[in-house]
Amino acid sequence: GIYISVDEPSEDVKRGAYEALGWDLDAYEKQGRVIIYDFRTHFKLYSKEGAALALDPRDVAKMIIDVIQRNKAKRVVIDPIAPLLITGHQDILWVREYLRELVFQLKRYKDTTTLLTSEIPTGESKVSRFGVEEYLAGGVLMLQLFEEPIMHQIFRVMYIRKMRWMPIPPVKLVYEIQRGEGIVIRGLLPDVLRYIQQGYQYGYYPYTTQ
Repeated sequence: GIYISVDEPSEDVKRGAYEALGWDLDAYEKQGRVIIYDFRTHFKLYSKEGAALALDPRDVAKMIIDVIQRNKAKRVVIDPIAPLLITGHQDILWVREYLRELVFQLKRYKDTTTLLTSEIPTGESKVSRFGVEEYLAGGVLMLQLFEEPIMHQIFRVMYIRKMRWMPIPPVKLVYEIQRGEGIVIRGLLPDVLRYIQQGYQYGYYPYTTQ
Protein backbone atom coordinates (compact mmCIF):
# COMPACT_ATOMS: atom_id res chain seq x y z
CA GLY A 1 0.00 0.00 0.00
CA ILE A 2 0.95 3.66 -0.41
CA TYR A 3 0.46 6.43 2.15
CA ILE A 4 0.76 9.93 0.65
CA SER A 5 1.36 12.53 3.34
CA VAL A 6 0.38 15.99 2.11
CA ASP A 7 0.75 18.31 5.11
CA GLU A 8 3.13 16.44 7.42
CA PRO A 9 6.72 15.18 6.98
CA SER A 10 6.90 11.44 6.45
CA GLU A 11 9.23 11.10 9.44
CA ASP A 12 6.59 12.72 11.66
CA VAL A 13 4.02 10.25 10.36
CA LYS A 14 6.29 7.32 11.20
CA ARG A 15 7.16 8.68 14.63
CA GLY A 16 3.51 9.39 15.46
CA ALA A 17 2.41 5.92 14.36
CA TYR A 18 5.09 4.33 16.54
CA GLU A 19 4.58 6.47 19.64
CA ALA A 20 0.76 6.42 19.57
CA LEU A 21 0.02 2.99 18.12
CA GLY A 22 3.22 1.00 18.43
CA TRP A 23 3.43 0.49 14.66
CA ASP A 24 6.94 0.37 13.18
CA LEU A 25 6.33 1.74 9.69
CA ASP A 26 10.06 1.65 8.89
CA ALA A 27 9.96 -2.14 9.25
CA TYR A 28 6.92 -2.35 6.96
CA GLU A 29 8.72 -0.18 4.40
CA LYS A 30 11.76 -2.46 4.43
CA GLN A 31 9.47 -5.44 3.87
CA GLY A 32 7.88 -3.66 0.90
CA ARG A 33 4.45 -3.74 2.52
CA VAL A 34 3.97 0.04 2.61
CA ILE A 35 5.48 3.06 0.87
CA ILE A 36 5.25 6.52 2.44
CA TYR A 37 5.53 9.53 0.15
CA ASP A 38 6.03 13.08 1.38
CA PHE A 39 4.16 15.29 -1.11
CA ARG A 40 4.42 18.57 0.81
CA THR A 41 7.11 20.01 -1.44
CA HIS A 42 5.32 19.19 -4.68
CA PHE A 43 2.39 21.56 -4.58
CA LYS A 44 3.92 24.88 -3.41
CA LEU A 45 7.06 26.67 -4.50
CA TYR A 46 8.52 29.85 -3.06
CA SER A 47 10.28 32.71 -4.79
CA LYS A 48 13.35 34.42 -3.35
CA GLU A 49 11.09 37.11 -1.90
CA GLY A 50 9.07 34.46 -0.08
CA ALA A 51 5.91 34.92 -2.15
CA ALA A 52 4.00 31.74 -2.87
CA LEU A 53 3.99 30.55 -6.47
CA ALA A 54 1.09 28.33 -7.46
CA LEU A 55 1.80 24.96 -9.02
CA ASP A 56 -1.05 23.62 -11.11
CA PRO A 57 -2.64 20.89 -8.95
CA ARG A 58 -3.16 18.83 -12.10
CA ASP A 59 0.59 18.29 -12.10
CA VAL A 60 0.26 16.86 -8.60
CA ALA A 61 -2.51 14.56 -9.84
CA LYS A 62 -0.15 13.25 -12.51
CA MET A 63 2.48 12.58 -9.83
CA ILE A 64 -0.02 10.60 -7.75
CA ILE A 65 -1.11 8.54 -10.75
CA ASP A 66 2.54 7.90 -11.61
CA VAL A 67 3.22 6.66 -8.06
CA ILE A 68 0.27 4.26 -8.30
CA GLN A 69 1.38 2.93 -11.67
CA ARG A 70 5.04 2.47 -10.77
CA ASN A 71 4.28 0.61 -7.55
CA LYS A 72 1.18 -1.25 -8.78
CA ALA A 73 -0.48 -0.20 -5.53
CA LYS A 74 -3.59 -2.01 -4.30
CA ARG A 75 -4.33 0.53 -1.56
CA VAL A 76 -3.63 4.27 -1.54
CA VAL A 77 -4.21 6.85 1.20
CA ILE A 78 -4.06 10.60 0.45
CA ASP A 79 -4.00 12.42 3.78
CA PRO A 80 -5.45 15.04 3.61
CA ILE A 81 -6.82 16.12 0.25
CA ALA A 82 -7.31 19.85 0.98
CA PRO A 83 -3.69 21.12 0.59
CA LEU A 84 -3.62 19.69 -2.94
CA LEU A 85 -6.51 21.97 -3.86
CA ILE A 86 -5.91 25.32 -2.17
CA THR A 87 -2.70 26.16 -3.98
CA GLY A 88 -3.27 29.68 -5.24
CA HIS A 89 -6.67 29.07 -6.85
CA GLN A 90 -9.39 30.53 -4.64
CA ASP A 91 -12.23 29.94 -7.13
CA ILE A 92 -14.33 27.27 -5.41
CA LEU A 93 -15.87 26.19 -8.72
CA TRP A 94 -12.41 25.60 -10.17
CA VAL A 95 -11.41 23.65 -7.06
CA ARG A 96 -14.49 21.47 -7.33
CA GLU A 97 -13.86 20.75 -11.00
CA TYR A 98 -10.27 19.81 -10.25
CA LEU A 99 -11.31 17.50 -7.41
CA ARG A 100 -13.88 15.87 -9.67
CA GLU A 101 -11.22 15.21 -12.31
CA LEU A 102 -8.79 13.84 -9.70
CA VAL A 103 -11.37 11.39 -8.33
CA PHE A 104 -12.34 10.26 -11.83
CA GLN A 105 -8.67 9.63 -12.65
CA LEU A 106 -8.22 7.56 -9.48
CA LYS A 107 -11.37 5.55 -10.22
CA ARG A 108 -9.79 4.35 -13.46
CA TYR A 109 -7.68 1.96 -11.39
CA LYS A 110 -10.32 -0.64 -10.58
CA ASP A 111 -7.93 -2.84 -8.59
CA THR A 112 -6.81 0.02 -6.33
CA THR A 113 -8.73 1.11 -3.24
CA THR A 114 -8.17 4.82 -2.58
CA LEU A 115 -8.89 6.53 0.74
CA LEU A 116 -9.04 10.33 0.81
CA THR A 117 -9.23 12.16 4.13
CA SER A 118 -10.97 15.53 4.33
CA GLU A 119 -11.53 17.67 7.39
CA ILE A 120 -14.75 19.52 8.23
CA PRO A 121 -14.31 23.11 9.49
CA THR A 122 -15.03 23.33 13.23
CA GLY A 123 -18.55 24.48 14.05
CA GLU A 124 -19.95 23.83 10.58
CA SER A 125 -22.55 21.27 9.64
CA LYS A 126 -21.12 20.52 6.21
CA VAL A 127 -20.18 16.97 5.33
CA SER A 128 -16.93 17.96 3.61
CA ARG A 129 -14.50 20.83 3.13
CA PHE A 130 -15.47 21.79 -0.42
CA GLY A 131 -19.02 20.43 -0.57
CA VAL A 132 -18.39 17.99 -3.40
CA GLU A 133 -16.23 15.19 -1.97
CA GLU A 134 -19.18 13.19 -0.64
CA TYR A 135 -20.85 13.14 -4.07
CA LEU A 136 -17.76 11.95 -5.92
CA ALA A 137 -16.63 9.25 -3.49
CA GLY A 138 -17.96 5.71 -3.65
CA GLY A 139 -18.15 5.64 0.14
CA VAL A 140 -18.15 8.20 2.95
CA LEU A 141 -17.14 7.36 6.53
CA MET A 142 -17.76 10.15 9.05
CA LEU A 143 -15.75 10.47 12.29
CA GLN A 144 -17.19 12.67 15.03
CA LEU A 145 -17.11 13.46 18.74
CA PHE A 146 -20.30 13.00 20.75
CA GLU A 147 -20.95 14.34 24.26
CA GLU A 148 -23.64 12.49 26.17
CA PRO A 149 -25.88 14.88 28.14
CA ILE A 150 -25.91 13.16 31.57
CA MET A 151 -22.30 12.58 32.60
CA HIS A 152 -20.92 14.74 29.77
CA GLN A 153 -18.60 11.97 28.68
CA ILE A 154 -17.19 12.38 25.20
CA PHE A 155 -17.15 9.47 22.77
CA ARG A 156 -15.55 8.98 19.42
CA VAL A 157 -18.34 8.07 17.00
CA MET A 158 -18.30 6.89 13.40
CA TYR A 159 -20.97 6.12 10.87
CA ILE A 160 -21.11 5.19 7.21
CA ARG A 161 -22.97 7.99 5.47
CA LYS A 162 -22.66 6.44 2.04
CA MET A 163 -21.43 3.19 0.49
CA ARG A 164 -22.42 2.89 -3.14
CA TRP A 165 -24.22 -0.36 -4.09
CA MET A 166 -24.04 -1.67 -0.51
CA PRO A 167 -27.01 -2.09 1.90
CA ILE A 168 -25.42 -0.27 4.85
CA PRO A 169 -27.69 0.43 7.89
CA PRO A 170 -27.57 4.07 9.09
CA VAL A 171 -26.18 3.47 12.59
CA LYS A 172 -23.63 5.30 14.73
CA LEU A 173 -20.86 3.27 16.36
CA VAL A 174 -18.66 4.12 19.33
CA TYR A 175 -14.99 3.44 18.67
CA GLU A 176 -11.65 3.81 20.40
CA ILE A 177 -8.09 4.20 19.11
CA GLN A 178 -5.94 1.66 20.91
CA ARG A 179 -2.21 1.08 20.88
CA GLY A 180 -1.28 -1.96 18.84
CA GLU A 181 -4.80 -2.29 17.45
CA GLY A 182 -5.80 0.99 15.83
CA ILE A 183 -9.54 1.59 15.55
CA VAL A 184 -11.61 -0.74 17.75
CA ILE A 185 -15.42 -0.72 17.46
CA ARG A 186 -17.07 -0.87 20.90
CA GLY A 187 -20.76 -0.89 20.09
CA LEU A 188 -23.83 0.97 18.92
CA LEU A 189 -24.13 4.49 20.30
CA PRO A 190 -27.71 3.97 21.68
CA ASP A 191 -26.57 0.87 23.58
CA VAL A 192 -23.60 2.71 25.08
CA LEU A 193 -25.84 5.58 26.18
CA ARG A 194 -28.36 3.13 27.66
CA TYR A 195 -25.62 1.51 29.72
CA ILE A 196 -24.53 4.91 31.02
CA GLN A 197 -28.10 5.78 31.97
CA GLN A 198 -28.30 2.50 33.90
CA GLY A 199 -25.25 3.48 35.93
CA TYR A 200 -22.59 1.42 34.22
CA GLN A 201 -19.08 2.76 34.16
CA TYR A 202 -17.59 3.80 30.84
CA GLY A 203 -15.82 0.89 29.19
CA TYR A 204 -18.58 -1.74 29.42
CA TYR A 205 -20.40 -2.16 26.13
CA PRO A 206 -22.90 -4.75 24.94
CA TYR A 207 -20.82 -5.38 21.81
CA THR A 208 -17.06 -5.72 21.83
CA THR A 209 -14.50 -6.87 19.31
CA GLN A 210 -12.53 -10.00 19.99
